[in-house]
Amino acid sequence: MEQKAMGAFIAALRKANGMTQKELAERLNVSDKSVSRWERGDGAPDLALIPVLAEVFGVTCDELLRGERRPPDAAPAGPDPKAEKQRQRLIDSTLTRFRNQSISAASFAVAGVCFAVGIDLGALEAAIALCVGAVILLLAALVEALAVSNAFLAVAGEEGAQTACLRGTVVRWAGRVFTFIVALLAFLAPLALAGSEGLVLSSWLVYGIPAEVAAGVLCSVVRRFLDVRFLDTGVLTPPEREAAAIRHNARLLRRCLLGLAAGCAALFAAHCVVTAGFSASRLAPVTTFADWDSFAAYMETETPAGGSAPDSASMRAEPAGTPKPDREIWLDGQGNTVSRDEAMGYGTFEITAGDGSVVCRFVKRNLAAASWGYSSQNGVPVPPIWARTESAYREGARLLRRYNGIFAGLYLAAVAVCAAVYLFNKKRAAARAV
Repeated sequence: MEQKAMGAFIAALRKANGMTQKELAERLNVSDKSVSRWERGDGAPDLALIPVLAEVFGVTCDELLRGERRPPDAAPAGPDPKAEKQRQRLIDSTLTRFRNQSISAASFAVAGVCFAVGIDLGALEAAIALCVGAVILLLAALVEALAVSNAFLAVAGEEGAQTACLRGTVVRWAGRVFTFIVALLAFLAPLALAGSEGLVLSSWLVYGIPAEVAAGVLCSVVRRFLDVRFLDTGVLTPPEREAAAIRHNARLLRRCLLGLAAGCAALFAAHCVVTAGFSASRLAPVTTFADWDSFAAYMETETPAGGSAPDSASMRAEPAGTPKPDREIWLDGQGNTVSRDEAMGYGTFEITAGDGSVVCRFVKRNLAAASWGYSSQNGVPVPPIWARTESAYREGARLLRRYNGIFAGLYLAAVAVCAAVYLFNKKRAAARAV
């Protein structure tokens, strides 16, 4: 690039457009001294300004770099080595600048997440941590969007394999950075479920990491379909074979996702049936009684809540010679004398028939029993009688969690099968194309 020829060309174009050096400098966001220096041939515009200058004067970047206009009826000549060299420098510098800005955006996003973690763990303010982290991630996404815009603007109006390669690289890099930012935002999502005391690190990792992975996978899937959209709109202009591979992979992914949706829908239906048929209460084991006397004896056996009836071995042994009271006196909160059952809070229950007759009466000293039930014939309660304890309900909840875990494994297996089918067919198609 001849600086003097280029400077004279810029001066001629500026005068032809009726612009002063100061007006041109304001449009380029540089000083008028810089414009004067270019026109004298003492320097040259930055490569990033070449497309802007070309757009201002209505010329091509090649004409600006050559320092002269090409006649419209001139026969297309072979590529100018100097112009090609300058174009390659422009592409290389644009790509380097874009990559540096992308790395800065990703680093800024990581710093924002670390800052949010510090706020949550240090100040126990989950809401503030979520807001601060989300704002920083949004700013990182804006930085990346500006980097993409500047990269495309730098090669505006340029065509060729090198420019197409640059656009493809920019789109791929931007897709990865945006996926990374969305995954970090999903990692912060559990903060929305935290209370006023913040979220502990262990719970954050348990919920945040799966959310981050799921968001990353979802964004990767969306990117495959966006690539096809970019092909249709001309944003991406890869070689024909690469474009065909992108479209084929998108169609393959669509079929795999439809199969995955059908499989997960069937699993979800089965899951709902199992969950409705096997609730925690139904899965809880029961104790059955063949007659009312045995049921009353069970309910009147003194048993602490959540425990079993005490035996002689578990009771505290009293020292030898400890005097035994002649009788025990129990008082209520007002100092009135009450029975031991009343003082202990044991209630008296009656099971009656439809005519009001008492079928069974007992004092419920078994605090572990949480519920009981029986059959009925013509309005009269009849055996068998069943009872469930609190520990039985906990056992039923544990079995229900096990069933849910089995279905969660089936969901993950369906996703794994879908991913394996997609990757296998993608690899086979690539091998056929070669």
